[in-house]
Formats: sequence, structure tokens, C-alpha cells
Amino acid sequence: MFEFDQTGKYVREIGQGLYGFVFAHGVRVDRQDNIWVIDEGANMVIKFDPDGRVLMTLGRKPEALVVPARSGGEGEGGRGGRGVTERDPGARGGGAG
Repeated sequence: MFEFDQTGKYVREIGQGLYGFVFAHGVRVDRQDNIWVIDEGANMVIKFDPDGRVLMTLGRKPEALVVPARSGGEGEGGRGGRGVTERDPGARGGGAG
């Protein structure tokens, strides 16, 4: 999120590389100059202090998507098309692969 002064001059960037910024669509400043950001993509509300430090987060970013493995042929690591996903119990070691 970029902050500009009243004349349009760039002041600073707040929340660079922050986990919760996916598709921010609302920003409000409260009476104490805290900055509240609503992020639709991460399903989160993030509260920053006036210096830009995160004070609070509400909500949780959705888990990563599971991408279907390729079918047939050689897949990841030569395992016949079987991709590694978070929900693949064999990918955590100890499973038959």
C-alpha cells in the first residue's frame, strides 16, 4: 500500500511483502491514525499503527490450491505423472510412491 501526501507526493510504502495482501479493496484511518486494510483476496482485515507496523490481523488467508497431477507419461520426479501436493500422504515420506 502506498501513502501519498495531500499534494500527491509519494511518502512511503506500508506492508511490502505482507502475507495478507492479495487484493486489498478498502482502507480506513481511525481517530488514533491506525490504518485498517480490508483484503478481499486473503479474507483478512489488517490493522497497522501510524508507523506502518502490523498491530492485528483478523481472518485467515485460504490454504494453497491443490493442483491435479498430470496424467500419464513421466510426471514430477519420474513418478509416472503423480504430482506432489499438500494433501498427498505419500509425499510426506514413508508412503509408497
